[in-house]
Amino acid sequence: MSTNYTTFAVAGAGGLGSFIVSALASRPGVSVVVLSRSASSKVPANVTVKQVDYTSPGSLISALKGVDVVISTLSGEGFAAQTPLADAAKAAGTQLFVPSEFGLVTEGITDAHLAFKEAFAKHLKEIGLPSLRVFTGPFSDFLFNPYVGFDFPNGKATWVGKGDTPIGFTARPDIASFLAHTLTSLPPSKLSNAIFRLEGDRKSFNEVVGIYEKTHPGKKVTVTHTPIEEAKSKVAKDPSAATFVTYLLVSLEEGKSIYNSGPLDNELFPEWKPQTIESILSAYE
Repeated sequence: MSTNYTTFAVAGAGGLGSFIVSALASRPGVSVVVLSRSASSKVPANVTVKQVDYTSPGSLISALKGVDVVISTLSGEGFAAQTPLADAAKAAGTQLFVPSEFGLVTEGITDAHLAFKEAFAKHLKEIGLPSLRVFTGPFSDFLFNPYVGFDFPNGKATWVGKGDTPIGFTARPDIASFLAHTLTSLPPSKLSNAIFRLEGDRKSFNEVVGIYEKTHPGKKVTVTHTPIEEAKSKVAKDPSAATFVTYLLVSLEEGKSIYNSGPLDNELFPEWKPQTIESILSAYE
């Protein structure tokens, strides 16, 4: 009998979660359950959907019976459901919890916008549920959109600061393939209370614009720079969801996507070939 993990539950199966579900479902000998508030979630044919009520411990515990690993990609207002989910996972005998990190390095963070992630990591320790935190930097297949400040079709970009700071990016399909590989191939001792730092590519925003212009001959991007002190003042005055994008851009300018506490963990999956910024931008209009 294998000692590696084989049964998984994913909470939050939209966005990144959908990639993780598909990647896990493609692994041989693996069972995947999607936890959903709705029974109508679309999933691969070999994946089971279990409708749950996050306000009902009994509903969650029942859904998690027999599950080795719970993976959360809950975000926004849904993040509040992680605590009852973790408590239920502990009660159900789950062996590992992968919290909704997948972005900036939040280990030890006190910033108002992301301090709840560090607080949740402490909660997992308090209840004695082993965890795996995965830091990936921003999603390279999602970040470059007008909402964040990258309006490439109209030749415009806006960011905080000079744009020379290196940023570690990882695309969502690559995060999913890495996670599916390591969770099913590494022994539990290598996953318990571990931190994985992934990086698909490392580029500054100025380099990103240069790559876009190179892969789209004849197109030029005009950049607007918001002074970092102006942006930090805006965030300090309103540390709410309304200023999250500004907070994110400040954090990237300050180098908070780069993990400085040790080497990257890309080598845990030697065959991993993450997408480059150039390969992603080449597909843009």
